[in-house]
Amino acid sequence: MPRGIDARLYRGLRFGDLATLHVLDTRQYRSDQPATLAEAEDPARTMTGDEQERWLVERMRRGGRWNLLANQAMWASNDRTAGPEQSFDCDTWDGYRAQRRRLLEFFGSGQTSNPVVLTGDRHATWICDLRPDFDDPASPVVGAELTGTSITSGGDPNPANFHARFDPIMAESPHWKYIDNRRGYVLCDLTPERLEASLRVVSTVWAPTASIATAARFVVEAGRPGVELADEEVPATRVAPLGPPRYEVEDDQF
Repeated sequence: MPRGIDARLYRGLRFGDLATLHVLDTRQYRSDQPATLAEAEDPARTMTGDEQERWLVERMRRGGRWNLLANQAMWASNDRTAGPEQSFDCDTWDGYRAQRRRLLEFFGSGQTSNPVVLTGDRHATWICDLRPDFDDPASPVVGAELTGTSITSGGDPNPANFHARFDPIMAESPHWKYIDNRRGYVLCDLTPERLEASLRVVSTVWAPTASIATAARFVVEAGRPGVELADEEVPATRVAPLGPPRYEVEDDQF
């Protein structure tokens, strides 16, 4: 039960010996968002608070075959500017780099098995490998992150604008495996051997007659860190759908 205005929201769910789901709270205990990259490297800066970090590490040591992290803020480095200049949203784990590096080094330490981060709050799909140092191509892949799109938030997307902005950045970001901003959800199927994720997208959020399709499937194999694109249904052209209304500010991407 809450104590005054405070409620402990982080918690764990166990599914036999197959998987443990670690549900994080990355809002209530965090340090204030940094204003600079130098501040983002401060070892004292935390997304979770010390107590929750200790709780997560200990539970991941004792987790099942798969360790799934339900998480609100994107872990993978997400540059917003093509070319040598870089810009970041420091509300995500890009603003808490020392703690992110520490946890990702733990992912790769052999003390836990098959970590996969399941993230929301991006209003777009980002499928990524996780590395302790995203700026070092030699940094090992230690896990996978599946960042799901919004179901309806932002209204219908503009895929043409999204890909025009982010495809050039993806070419400079080898840990990005797939990006898309259509609306929908990610459906995960888990076995001892692999996690298979299907991206389900709708043609519009405005009509009950909207069609739904599987835009892509992704696979994480047990014992093999990282995620692979299994197959993709590529639209004939990346154009914005016609007809339904669209908000002036579409997503938190811009």
